[in-house]
Amino acid sequence: MPLIKSQLFKNSIWLLADVITYPLIMLIATPFFIHQLGASQYGLWMLVNVVMQLINVLNFGVGDSTIKATSHYYAQHDYSLLNRSFNYNLGLSILLMILASVVGLILAWLVHHDLLFTIDNSVKQQAFSAISLCALSAGLKIIEQVFLSVFKGLQRFDIASKLNLTSRVSVLLISVVVVHAGYGLSEIIMTTVAVNILNIVAQIIVVLSYTQIKFSFPSFNQQSNQLFLKNNIWFWLQSMIAIVGFLADRLILGEFADLETIGYYSIATMIGSQIHNVLLSFGSFVFPKVTAYQTVNKSTLDIYYMARFAIAGAGWFIIMLILLFGNSALTWWLGEEVFAHAYPYIRLYLVYIAVILLITVPYHFINGSNYVKLNSLFETVLRSLHLVFMFIAYQYYQTEGLIWALIVVTIINIPFQYYLFHKYVLNLKQIKAAILPVLPAICFVLLILVELWWQKLIIVGIFLLLFWFIYLVKVEPYLHRFINVHDKKD
Repeated sequence: MPLIKSQLFKNSIWLLADVITYPLIMLIATPFFIHQLGASQYGLWMLVNVVMQLINVLNFGVGDSTIKATSHYYAQHDYSLLNRSFNYNLGLSILLMILASVVGLILAWLVHHDLLFTIDNSVKQQAFSAISLCALSAGLKIIEQVFLSVFKGLQRFDIASKLNLTSRVSVLLISVVVVHAGYGLSEIIMTTVAVNILNIVAQIIVVLSYTQIKFSFPSFNQQSNQLFLKNNIWFWLQSMIAIVGFLADRLILGEFADLETIGYYSIATMIGSQIHNVLLSFGSFVFPKVTAYQTVNKSTLDIYYMARFAIAGAGWFIIMLILLFGNSALTWWLGEEVFAHAYPYIRLYLVYIAVILLITVPYHFINGSNYVKLNSLFETVLRSLHLVFMFIAYQYYQTEGLIWALIVVTIINIPFQYYLFHKYVLNLKQIKAAILPVLPAICFVLLILVELWWQKLIIVGIFLLLFWFIYLVKVEPYLHRFINVHDKKD
């Protein structure tokens, strides 16, 4: 089959377009939003987005559950159960959208009455309206997860990427138009909800056109609950813990810091999160493939080493370039004043992303395996420790202390996660194999602690040697085998 026609090629190209286009537009638009809205209003918008993401804890695992069920039943050619699982999760997502809207009203009321966050009285009514509408938007995103996930489960990442790209970019572009026209935060949120509804309609049409899915009223009887809900519960638990933990730093800032600080800090999290999300999206290839391989009792060790090498390598390369050479570009992009306020947070958050990238492949790998409970354990331990030590660090070191707590706790926690992941999922029981992967990431911590160029060069050299011996050497046998197989086909 010609490369241009292969499904893997189409998946890769469209996934690449999806994960690069949105972050690129977002990076271009961020200075525009800050300068047009002002640091305080931008900070309020980011705080409202935190609430919107927090409401995502109500997703009940419908996205990951849909991927796993679709991949499993498709591999078994059981289209009846595939349809039932899809409609079950779709029906559940609609109920969750209603619940999200109610929860949003409650959170908005808490903010308005000074029971959640510290917000100036002059913007309380604006915050109330924005949070209420954002909750509805978050609920619509839960429904969207089901439509995107069914294509991921079918390993049609090209279609999922097109839909996701359309959804995210359309919302972002309409926000640019609204702000350019002189409108504010309330109008941004209202148009976001309207565009999300239109995207849901488009996704329904695509599902009907490209799959054999038949929409039907879901059955929430005992049999269906036992068959489908068991996966949802564990996926939801890990998702809930991950979301709350991921947002914990911004929740602490929302309670103690002013809106301008939140705005500058949000620039750092936006840059870091875009890098993380790009690589997390590529890591999602692993999930359905692991499920499909395990369904037919096929080894997944080559997938693990290849994915770990590619994702960690790509992420570390990008972060290293920004830390070493990015100051001029960031100053040009943000302007001198915004850069001066945001850069201390940017460099620290990039180091945190360099460390947390190590969890990406095991996370998707475990979700695709029969050990989903492990991710719930990992997320509970990691995020709980994050929360405790961030709260302590903030009391002494303010905003930068939050990020240092994230970095140190994650570095200490990763060997624990890797050891259990290797033992139960990969049947590897060496303690050394759990410790070595984190060593290159520690180089990024050292890189921001030194000032002289010769010191930085030594650290970069050590990093390259560690990456070569710990990551590249592991994938060489699989790369040679892959190349030889394709040479024979040609």
